[in-house]
Amino acid sequence: MSAEPILTPEQAKQYLIEAFGASREYRMYPFELGWAIHPILSTIRSAGASASVSARHPPPIY
Repeated sequence: MSAEPILTPEQAKQYLIEAFGASREYRMYPFELGWAIHPILSTIRSAGASASVSARHPPPIY
């Protein structure tokens, strides 16, 4: 990994591969000062996250 500025989506993708490996995908949003990067969760991981949130915060009972 270098300390050079990341200017293109291809450079951002390469940086992420070097840092985290090639098994993840990301949404990349450029903005004036850099990049906002969010991992794309697999269906299984996002379903698990929803289930754990529901278990911790059940709906109110009226």
